[in-house]
Order: sequence, then C-alpha cells, then structure tokens
Amino acid sequence: MSCELSFTQQIIEIAEREQRRIGQDLHDSLGQILTGIGFISKMLEQKLTAKSLPEAEQAAEITRLVREAVDQTRSLVKALNPVRLNEDGLIFSLEELAFNTKRIFGVTCDFNCEEHFHIKDESTVKNLYRIVQEAINNAIRHGGAKNILIRLASSNPGVTLTIQDDGSGFSDNPEGNSGQGLKIMKCRAKTIGASLDIQHVPGGGTMITCSVY
Repeated sequence: MSCELSFTQQIIEIAEREQRRIGQDLHDSLGQILTGIGFISKMLEQKLTAKSLPEAEQAAEITRLVREAVDQTRSLVKALNPVRLNEDGLIFSLEELAFNTKRIFGVTCDFNCEEHFHIKDESTVKNLYRIVQEAINNAIRHGGAKNILIRLASSNPGVTLTIQDDGSGFSDNPEGNSGQGLKIMKCRAKTIGASLDIQHVPGGGTMITCSVY
C-alpha cells in the first residue's frame, strides 16, 4: 500500500510541475506575444482613425479581441498555478475558478460555500482544488455540460466537496480522456486519504463527492 501511494504521489507531483511549467510558458510566451500584438493593433487603430479611414473600425475590433485573449490567458495562468492556494485561499481560489470557467467557456458555473473555514493541510487544499479542475474539464470538454455547481461544506471533523454537472458523464473506458481524468482524481483523493464517489444524476449529469475526514 505504501509503495502504491508513493508512486501515486510521484505521479501527482509530476503533474503539478507540468501544470506550473505550462502556466509559466503561457505567461512568458503567449501572454507577451498577445500583448505585443495588442500594442501594434492599437497604434494602427489610432493612425487609421487620424486619417478618417473606414478600416479603423476593423482595427479597433482586432484590438478588442486581442485584449480579450490576453485576459483569458491570464485567467488560465491563474487557474494552472493559483497564487493563493493555501489553507486560507481554497474558498477564494474556487470562487475565482468558477468565475473564470464562466468567462472562458461560456457555461454556468457557480460556487457555494455557506460558511468560511480553514483547511490546515496544504496538500489537502491543493488536491481538492485540482479535483475540481479535473471535474470541470471533464464536464465541459468530454461531457458537454452547460451547468456546473461546486459546493464546499464543513462536515465535522472534515470537509465535503461536491461537483455536479448536467453533462453526459464519465466514460467507462479507462484509456479514454474521460477515464484518465477519473483515474487522476482517484489518485489525488487517495493521496489525502479522502473518499471519492461518482454518481450519475437522474435526468442526466454527474455528481462527484470528495469527503476528507
């Protein structure tokens, strides 16, 4: 059991490093390139406007779209490596994740937490956050969900995290993208000694419950 858990932790640590690397690459390369394009398009817009040319309107639209792409890139960077992901920041980070999911993917994603509380173990905080990320990713990309609800509640002596969506659910194929996502979530739950329950919701959708004691 200890060897299996050690191997699981190694896999998760590798995944964490890869997410941080991707986030840094997005910030350093794509983010800077888009910022440069935005600067150039804004100057072009100003020159065309000064000459009263009709193409100024198109340049303004390019500037707007580039600015939106920059904002979405920043949101992705924050999601991949949230700076406040510690014992005090899980609630804030999940609120931000729900907000960015709405903005980037155009779906309804709400976060509900009736009371403010702290989770002292940093590993628990990080893995709970990543479980939500994986559940959202699966719900949207593989399940076609349009509505997602994230709930976090204290359940003395632990916490219960629930993610419910109206998508098509997880694939039973362990080699598929959906099956791999499920495997990753189970690994994360096992690492923090949590239980992970996945149920199909009557009428369509999936409800994932992760309980930490």
